Amino acid sequence: MPHSPQTSQRQIMSIARMCTLVLAALMSISKTETTNWGRAISRIFNLSISRHNTLSSCHECLVKYLGATQLYLLQINTAYMLYWAVGYTDIEKTFISHCNTQRKCLITRKFQQEYTAHYPRVGQQQFVGPTNSYVAEYNAHDFAVLIQEKVRVFRAANPSAYSKQRKHEVLSFKREQLPLIPVFFADKVNDNDQIRSVESQYTFDSSIQCFVAPTLNQDGTCRECLAMHSKSFAIRVYFFYYRSLRQSSELFVFPSDHNEAIIISNCEIVFCFQIFALHPRECGIWDKFFMTHRHSSKRLLLTHGMSGDYRNLAVTDEERKVFTKEEVKKMTEHIGLQRMPKIRELQNNKAREDFVLSILRHSTGYICLNIYAHPNRRFKCINCLLGNENSARLVVFLSLSNAIVLTVHKTILECNKCSTVKPLSSDACQNILGGHLMKMEMYEHTSKLQLLNDVGGKCIVSYHHFTKKTRCIRCMESVLGAEVKHYDIAKNSVLFLTLESDSNLNPPSYDKLLTCHSHDSCSRIQMVPYKFCSDHQSFQVMASSQSASQTKANIFTMDRIPFGVWPPLKHRIVPNVDNIPSRASSLSRSESRYDIEIGPTFNTIALVEFTYAKSKRFDCVKCLTELTEVFLAYTDVSSLNGYVWMRQSPLSILGLCVGVHCLSLLYHEAREQIERPVGLRRLTRDEIFCEEDDT
Repeated sequence: MPHSPQTSQRQIMSIARMCTLVLAALMSISKTETTNWGRAISRIFNLSISRHNTLSSCHECLVKYLGATQLYLLQINTAYMLYWAVGYTDIEKTFISHCNTQRKCLITRKFQQEYTAHYPRVGQQQFVGPTNSYVAEYNAHDFAVLIQEKVRVFRAANPSAYSKQRKHEVLSFKREQLPLIPVFFADKVNDNDQIRSVESQYTFDSSIQCFVAPTLNQDGTCRECLAMHSKSFAIRVYFFYYRSLRQSSELFVFPSDHNEAIIISNCEIVFCFQIFALHPRECGIWDKFFMTHRHSSKRLLLTHGMSGDYRNLAVTDEERKVFTKEEVKKMTEHIGLQRMPKIRELQNNKAREDFVLSILRHSTGYICLNIYAHPNRRFKCINCLLGNENSARLVVFLSLSNAIVLTVHKTILECNKCSTVKPLSSDACQNILGGHLMKMEMYEHTSKLQLLNDVGGKCIVSYHHFTKKTRCIRCMESVLGAEVKHYDIAKNSVLFLTLESDSNLNPPSYDKLLTCHSHDSCSRIQMVPYKFCSDHQSFQVMASSQSASQTKANIFTMDRIPFGVWPPLKHRIVPNVDNIPSRASSLSRSESRYDIEIGPTFNTIALVEFTYAKSKRFDCVKCLTELTEVFLAYTDVSSLNGYVWMRQSPLSILGLCVGVHCLSLLYHEAREQIERPVGLRRLTRDEIFCEEDDT
């Protein structure tokens, strides 16, 4: 049957429309995705909890301070907890300096060298979603994201194809070759050593920036924010011990196209707690110190015939994308909306100022100590060696039990907290420190394609102390507009729904949102997927008009135990970003990269209802939050139920909550699942805790 002219015209228009969208997607990728990738690191942590503590403190530290983009509890029993973490930071070093304490997380005595993942079978159900007039746009968006991922996979398999991008990893810290400088160790330098003379030549790069921030309670987003200002989204991080772990700090070093005022303005208020910038002169002293040992280590490797990749590859300004201060600020805004830290109590900066002064007392007669101690006694060992020194001392963690400590004391103290304390010669120390001192943490920058997803209707959740609820709501309404709708989801959290037609939340209004991020108003603000708001509205309607027995539901109780992973996976067209549907998959594109394939294959989140016994509300939500990934929690005191937006989890994990803290879990099969929101911060005890609940 021949087609009518109208039908042919519609087909031509449809094809032209699709071609235009594909071309726009390809142009967007070509222009905005250059160098937008970092090297993900995955680690298994075998942890335990002190008898005097609970899981909460360890879980909170891992979520907030580890800097992990993904964190899964794989196994748990009375002896240990097995976590799998993925991130762009040096996860092991960050864990050592932030979370491995008696009050937080302990390393189990039975060390596990490797872990083979055996995941339970994932239940699947098929569902065909309705088509709509925007399917072409949605498919083009999926196509664009898919191409980005394929490019990244190709880069991983073909290193030579992106060698120019990898030049940034070394070249951002490259130095010119000028005069000989002495090595800052006790051993005398051989003046006739021509190789060392050449390799130790140095000229300070004026673009190098140095910042100091306290180690404890420093949110993982601080490093990420600083890295957004680095020329290659890479930073070097050094730990300095000063009197105690509480007074110790980290030094961040990176080259930047932006001055320290812009960096502090973007990072200090929201992300970095009590951050200080070192004067360029002091920054140059430490940068010279680090570069000296890097060059000396290189000389030793070459002298002894060892292989080492220390090539200084040339890079031109044309090969490196320079982001304007407006673009960088937009990236930090995106990070803030996705994973804004909780506001912290203001403290006297005197302790930080003392530390900054102590780090400036640079000595030239360092003694290098190689120490071994049980991971749970590591800082007790370091404190025994350095606790009485008047200056901050560099500590380089080589492993969970091994570290290099620099001190000026000639006499080595006997410390029963240390397993071994061994002084090293200058050459031996330089050989060890060379690679570690120049080790960098590389981050992904937010692409323009991702930033476009912030446009349109918005769903925002705010957290507050229960006594500051009214102030928080009033402040948010003044920023979002009088027509904004808000819903109480807990005593200390509120959900705000804004529509494109009545919302004035444009990019500049991020600064207005920050006016509500205070001790007297909202303690934390987070933009969440729009579906969280739309499903909350439908949940309230369903709760008032329809019982669970009237709809097809999947129920998990002590008497009705399902199998495998729960809730079961559903394939359908669902929105994975605000107002942009995408087909759900069991493994998100951002998580399917070559270096993290050991991760769990279940990667969707769903609205799961729960019921709890009277006075067990907090325990039920707390259990789900700490044992699974929960992104939003709603509780209804009057009906003893609520819901969480949670990731699929093995039944062995969920079974620790059901029947103990929660009476039941329920999942409506008619509801849509969405892909796990990449970059969205999960909940911790802080977001669900309310003082009234503990009375």
